[in-house]
Amino acid sequence: MKITEPVTMITDYMITIEAFAFAAIMLSKGYRETWIISYFFLLGVGALFGGTSHGFKEYITPKREKIAWKGTLILLALTSFSLIFGITRLLLPQISAIVGWIFGLALIPYFYRVWTNGQFFDAVVYYGIAMLSAMGICIYSLLTDQVNGVIEIIWGFIVLAVGTVIQVKKIGFHKHFNHNDIFHVFSMVATWLLFTGLYSI
Repeated sequence: MKITEPVTMITDYMITIEAFAFAAIMLSKGYRETWIISYFFLLGVGALFGGTSHGFKEYITPKREKIAWKGTLILLALTSFSLIFGITRLLLPQISAIVGWIFGLALIPYFYRVWTNGQFFDAVVYYGIAMLSAMGICIYSLLTDQVNGVIEIIWGFIVLAVGTVIQVKKIGFHKHFNHNDIFHVFSMVATWLLFTGLYSI
């Protein structure tokens, strides 16, 4: 059996294990915000889809590969929604309904564009706006309430942003350690920082 992009597949699966582990820990400890648990769970599912698509590309028909890619983009948006909505409910519950409606309604044109075009750019825009909004809420909370864990969350977003730039710019060291692989390493660090911060709130 030939694996087409082994490092990309392995790092994706590492994110899956990490995210599922964090979701399981929060669930077992009765963590109070289910949207945050959903974030880690969906992140794991998305990475599982991504790793399988990259690793077994030669064994997937073009049609199925296209469906898997669109499914990954949809999961990425749902993951972003869970995070921004969950963070808002934790830190600024008074505006959580507004934030939920804004990002929820934005999913409608997003899903349409993904299903008709399947462009990664659309995912980057939705995900980027959600992350910047969540980071803004964290900074506001840090300046006003000094909530525990917010600094770690902010650092997580910074690490994620750097990784996203590397991925979008397609900066890689080697054909077997390309921009996707570097992004996955950044994502693993960011996921740990987000979990550390969110779990302490």
